[in-house]
Amino acid sequence: MASVALGKFVEVIGLLSSGLGLDNFAPNEETGSVVKISVGLDGNGLSEAGGDLPDVRLFNNFGEFLGLAVDTGTIGDGSTGEVKVAHSDGQQAAYTLFSANGNAICIATASITWADGSQYGWHGDWAQECLYDWYYSNIFISGTSKQPKCLWIDANGDRPYTGFQIHWPAFAPTIPPNLRSPDDEKVTEITVADICSGGPAFRAVKTIFATPSPRRSVSRLFKRAPKPATTKFTPIPRFAATNSTNSTSHSSRSKFKDLIILDHNPNHSARELCESLTSRGPDFASYVESLFCRMSDKTLWPFCDNNTRTQCFSIESKQIITGQVKALSGAVKKYAKVIT
Repeated sequence: MASVALGKFVEVIGLLSSGLGLDNFAPNEETGSVVKISVGLDGNGLSEAGGDLPDVRLFNNFGEFLGLAVDTGTIGDGSTGEVKVAHSDGQQAAYTLFSANGNAICIATASITWADGSQYGWHGDWAQECLYDWYYSNIFISGTSKQPKCLWIDANGDRPYTGFQIHWPAFAPTIPPNLRSPDDEKVTEITVADICSGGPAFRAVKTIFATPSPRRSVSRLFKRAPKPATTKFTPIPRFAATNSTNSTSHSSRSKFKDLIILDHNPNHSARELCESLTSRGPDFASYVESLFCRMSDKTLWPFCDNNTRTQCFSIESKQIITGQVKALSGAVKKYAKVIT
């Protein structure tokens, strides 16, 4: 059988579990699996990143239910929490479903340690790559200078996605040479497009989950299990899981409408925020790029200077200058709070 390896582009942008430091993983539990979750640190446009830890459901590689943990507490912004899921069979929990609770959280990293000690990881850059609701996490991956994005999930409607699923081995490095068999010469590469296709490898969802089932070409979809937890789900039509191209809800627009970020961090980009359909946060001005992103309509403006005096953003007055100011809706705007 041909093995599956990750495409070069996936490796280049550093989205492999091998990029997570040892501190991102929990010690193994002989009677189950341990999931570790880190959330973003509030600041620079990210707020209320902490909240209720998600419910965690585990499945083996054939989509058979192993166990779950619900109502496991809360997590503060910029911190890490553990969720232990008991399943005495000792099987590998290849798939995990994370479902949000009452308060939204922005997940920057997630990892799992199986009962046999195997460890896999994921981080929030995939939210941006796959066009899910994201923002800058402001935390570092342990032992590195890498600051991943974070993925927003929420159950009360303030955010568009209620949860996500991961097939952990899809984010693992390629098979090392000493473990390869002759058939491993026939490698099928998994690309970013494959992972972001809405299949079992990684998927954020609104009110439903896809139960992973590698035996079938199309995943079966199920409603979220009620509490107390159950291993039984009711199938619903596939079309209900389509992604929205506009992730900016009315509540989020109201939350950020009087706030602007003036940022000097070279890892944060006004262009990146504006060019992403699913980034969400306050208006953002990057001194490094000399660019301003008006997040309400995702329009990008250069800073005004001696050479650019119109159709630009004045960093001094915090306004868009058009020459015909009144001709542009929202051009004159007073911010109640400026964060630098």
